[in-house]
Amino acid sequence: MELLDCLFKTPATLEVCFLGLIRGVTDENHFGDLVDCFPDTLKNVSSEDFFRAVNVIEPSLIRVESDESTYDFHIMLRVDIESMLVDKSLKVDDLPSVWNEQIDKYLGLKVPNDSDGVLQDIHWSGGQFGTFCNYTIGNVMAAQLISTMDHDKPKIRDERPPAPRIINSFDLSVELFGPVSSM
Repeated sequence: MELLDCLFKTPATLEVCFLGLIRGVTDENHFGDLVDCFPDTLKNVSSEDFFRAVNVIEPSLIRVESDESTYDFHIMLRVDIESMLVDKSLKVDDLPSVWNEQIDKYLGLKVPNDSDGVLQDIHWSGGQFGTFCNYTIGNVMAAQLISTMDHDKPKIRDERPPAPRIINSFDLSVELFGPVSSM
């Protein structure tokens, strides 16, 4: 099941974190498509300003709102805490304080309340342990696919529209490995 979780997370990472934030997609060649879709919102925005706006690097308390540079620190925090819970070196009652210490250590942030801290994800309350690492594995797999794409099809980012063509290219590449099944 873990491999399937990683494969499930990889396309989302490709679309949001890699394809949407690269200059090849937000440059003048493709930015016009976005302006056509959102004319009122983007009428006075240059492609360069848009690129800078969607590529802000700033630590966030909330994992799903974090940038690509700090996202995996959120995952590392959760994996570390899960490991401590499993090996019983951390008591559940101590979760909030350990969470707050770790987020300060990793990202330099102060947690104002447990909702923005230890309680922000539903995974643990739903009994899901050991799944956070799949997000980072999905990021690594997406980076490998992007690297392969850049090597095998360097001009694909210039095609219009780029994202569906790129995703279809990956579908074909992944299909070549055959079906994935879990035991």
